[in-house]
Amino acid sequence: MKMEQILISDSAYNSDELYGIVYENSKIMGYLLAQGLEAEQIHPDALASYYVNYYFSQVNSGGYSKFLHHSKWDAEINSRIAYGLQAMNATQHLAFFLKQEAEVNQIPKETLENFFAYDYFVDNPIKAQLDADKSFYFVDDEIVELNGQWIKEHKDTKVLSMDEIFKIIEALTGKAIEQ
Repeated sequence: MKMEQILISDSAYNSDELYGIVYENSKIMGYLLAQGLEAEQIHPDALASYYVNYYFSQVNSGGYSKFLHHSKWDAEINSRIAYGLQAMNATQHLAFFLKQEAEVNQIPKETLENFFAYDYFVDNPIKAQLDADKSFYFVDDEIVELNGQWIKEHKDTKVLSMDEIFKIIEALTGKAIEQ
């Protein structure tokens, strides 16, 4: 079974806060991935929104190096983030992301593997190098609002009650959700 729609609860959809839509989508995606669903089984734009939120949260709370370390520089994740940023029209964030991506791609593979092998909080020259660029914090794109509006207005968004969403998730995973 494949998830053909982006699921949003009626309460999140009708809220004045777009963060609720982003948060809810992220919780649903996180749950589906934790239950073993493959990316191909999940709506690609719901997944892109999830990874954009993940990227933004990681960089915002610890710098680009935190995102790099925790994502292990996964090409599929990076592709979904770049796609999502472009689709939601977060052009300044996309430019920053692509600039950082080009910089990371210049780092030798062995150096990156060493960076991943150690705890994130250990001092490391890669960490200092990547976090030296502070332009992320001065980007004018309101990424949470852009992300939430993109999902809210998406042609595949389905607004349902939480009970209806749980039933769809249970059908996708084949497991009952304890509420």
